[in-house]
Formats: sequence, C-alpha cells, structure tokens
Amino acid sequence: VHQHFMLVPALIVRENLQLSASIRAPGVGLPSIESEIRIAAELGWKLPLETLIRDLSVGMQQRIEIVKALAEDKPVLVLDEPTAVLSPAEIEDLMDRLKNLRDTGKTIILIAHKLAEVMSVADQITVLRNGKVVASEPAHSVDIEQVATWMVGELPSELEKRSTDSHDGTIVLENIFVAADRRYEAVRGVSLSINRGEIVGIGGVDGNGQVELAEAVAGIRPFRGKMTFPGGKHNPYESVVYIPQDRHRNGLALQMSVFENLLIGAAGREKRGFIPLSQLRSDATDWIEKYDVRTSSMDDPIRTLSGGNQQKVIVARILEQKPEVIVAVNPTRGLDVRATLDVHRKLIEAAESGVAILVFSTDMDELNAIAYRTLFMSSGALRESFTEALSGETN
Repeated sequence: VHQHFMLVPALIVRENLQLSASIRAPGVGLPSIESEIRIAAELGWKLPLETLIRDLSVGMQQRIEIVKALAEDKPVLVLDEPTAVLSPAEIEDLMDRLKNLRDTGKTIILIAHKLAEVMSVADQITVLRNGKVVASEPAHSVDIEQVATWMVGELPSELEKRSTDSHDGTIVLENIFVAADRRYEAVRGVSLSINRGEIVGIGGVDGNGQVELAEAVAGIRPFRGKMTFPGGKHNPYESVVYIPQDRHRNGLALQMSVFENLLIGAAGREKRGFIPLSQLRSDATDWIEKYDVRTSSMDDPIRTLSGGNQQKVIVARILEQKPEVIVAVNPTRGLDVRATLDVHRKLIEAAESGVAILVFSTDMDELNAIAYRTLFMSSGALRESFTEALSGETN
C-alpha cells in the first residue's frame, strides 16, 4: 500500500478494483471483485463502487488502496503510512485487522511515524534514521519515548504557542455553503472568525466537508455566504495561500526542479516586470537554508526529495509570499517526527508574526500541538467537540 495512491482518478471505484484484479488474475472478460467487496465488508467499509476516484475523500481512497492490497492474498503485506488520513475509529479497526492477519500467518511491515499506532500493533520495532538502522528491538521492551529518541537523535523541545488578544483584521466567515464535486452541499451554514496571529484547528472524521471549506476559504472553490478578510477585503484570492493535503497532485510540479517549484507563486511577489535570475537563485538558496530543505542541489528534480523535504518546499514557497491568511489541510501527512516539528514551528512563527492560520487535520496530536483553539466538522457543520461531531454525523 503506497503512501501516495496508485489509483486512476478518471475511473470509478469498481473500474479501479477491476483493473487491479485483472493484473492479479489476467483473463478474458471483466474480473470479479467479490474478494475486494468481502474484505471491505469485514473492515466495516462500504465502497462507493460507482463513484469516480477523483470525487472521493482522501480517506476513502486510502481504504480502497488497503482493500486492493489485501485482495492480493500474499504472505507479506507492506503498508506505507496507511493511517495518515483515517479517523481514530478507522485506525483502530485497521490495527485489529492487521493483528488478525498476523495471527493467520502473514508477515506485515508497517511503515509509520505515529508511535502510538506502532506500539499498539507491532511485535518488533525497527528505526531508520538517515537511511540506516539505528535500533531494532521487541516492542514489549521499549516505550514511546525511547523510540522517539532513536528516531530524531534527541527529543525535540515542546513548541510554545502564544495566544493573541488582537482582533485587528479578523477573518469572518458568515453562513458559508459549499457544494462538493458531486453537487451535494458539503458545507452547510458554517460561521467562523479567526484573528490575526491565531491558529484555528478544524478536526473531525475525513470527508465531512473539511476539504470543501478549505478550498472555499482559499478561493479555489465557489461558495455562498460572506467572507471578510484583513483590511476589509472580500476577495479571498488576494490575501490567502493554500497548503493542500496532496502535495504530489496539488502542491508540486514533480517534473520540475526544486528551484522551479520554489518560484511557483513567489516570483510575482515584487511589483516590477522582471526579476533577475541571479536574484531568484539567491532567494532560493536562502529559502533552502532557512527552511532546512535537504537537497544536494536546487536543480535536482523535486520528485527525488523525501516527502518531508517536498513539504518544506511548499511551506517555504507560501510563507515567503508574506501572506495574511494561511489555509492548510493535513500539512504534515506522512512526515517523520522531525519534519513534522519543522513544519509546525514555521506555522507557529507565522502566527506570531500576525498571520491568521486555519489548519484542517485528521490528526488530533497535530491540532493539540499547534492550534490555539479547535473545532470539529460533522456533516458539513462545525461542532465544539469531537464527541459532539461524532454523535452529530448523518453520513
């Protein structure tokens, strides 16, 4: 199961499963997907077989990838960050499934950075750092603190968040409605205010309108209602930058270099017609150092960088545009402990400089780490608590 999905966005779920099944068992005619449907049912997942992949939430796409892999019925199953966008209940279900598979004799390699999940399911824990094995021990003989120390070399200091009392330039969302790609109302009457210098977290089970609301605030999806931005502006295109949850599909030009990706959106930050190439390369050099992007050369294809360093490029690019508002969706999905800390620190520093930040995340640990206050989405509406959000679900 790949961290970045191996699905065909233009095909429906049924066709993606048939494509996978045809590779597994080539033959004449359309292959059966009864195994996939059965496995999904055992996991408690109902697959929307007639829906286009591109219209699904990231969480649902992840489930389809897991079902595809389990249908292979091979003795070894490798999962790369399979729980990055799943809810706590979905994660618990998956861990129980993995334990059952282990008990039937399968070997499972789980690549993960969420240590609580690792400790809940692993029999043996192996830690890689800088491409080398630094430790490998039975899970029962170590604790989370020890594993974290192996991963980063030393435990990072806890980030400090300074709350703001400023109401200058408050962002106000009033009675916002947003339609999903399939035309139903994914966001229903959301009202919210965010102050300068504040990080507001939006949590909840994936697929309850979070992405649609994020895209509306970022100015890339139509909405009904009213949005007011700093300086009395009503145009979200002028002051907002966006960190999408899928960096490969929406955040980067993978065929281009690190240098070229750093310039996307940033080259127009100055009001003159042309910027000397030497100045751009000088800026890129400074940003690579400032944001600790690990690359041998800014001219390397960005696809050769690790996920964490790719995300740092996106963060560098959007912060160097000096935005007034940042909208981020699962900004540290699939990153290791140190890369996650680096991204969190940069977002907190941006807030301390007066930027208003809206973070959508399915990771409660992330929201606890950086959000000054957190709300939760359920069926397109905001709730005060995660429990309330769960009890209020209707989908």
